[in-house]
Amino acid sequence: MPGGKRNYDSRYTFVRDGAFALWAGYSLGFDWEADDFFYFLAEHTQDGKGIRNMYGVSGEHELEERILEHLTGYENSRPVRVGNAAYKYEQHDVWGGLLDATYLHAKSRDKLPERIWPMVKLIVELAVENWRKPDRGIWASPTRRRRSCAGSRPTGAPGLLSCATRASSWRPGTRQRRRSGRTCPRTP
Repeated sequence: MPGGKRNYDSRYTFVRDGAFALWAGYSLGFDWEADDFFYFLAEHTQDGKGIRNMYGVSGEHELEERILEHLTGYENSRPVRVGNAAYKYEQHDVWGGLLDATYLHAKSRDKLPERIWPMVKLIVELAVENWRKPDRGIWASPTRRRRSCAGSRPTGAPGLLSCATRASSWRPGTRQRRRSGRTCPRTP
């Protein structure tokens, strides 16, 4: 932000934004590029380190933030930061973003590869286990966690269950169990 203090390094893949990029890619006929990006996201969620809200362009998980005192940004903005501390933040909307991406990928080919199902299972398990816990919300506030956020709650649990149900239709023999009330929060 010119002249302000909010100069964050945004050279990373935010999973939530990645779902929108996939939608655009598939909608505009860039299937090859969208497929590559989807598999990038899928591979980095299956490395045993859990699901992050963002990744470096080479799949890095730790994006430590530091200030470069000797530099100024656009129109002499300071501080100039490299890295992004938001990589540490809990953001529940990442689950819905990944399931949206999974749904879009499956829809583009009328199936979902078997190797993607462990990721879907992990997302659903994380959501069921954690959706009631506070997170940093869509704007990744560095100072506080919130119990309810316009982005996280609707895209976290209800969006997740909707996407999981739709994506499961591309897996032969899958049956869905409805668990309303136990996993879906009431959203405003």
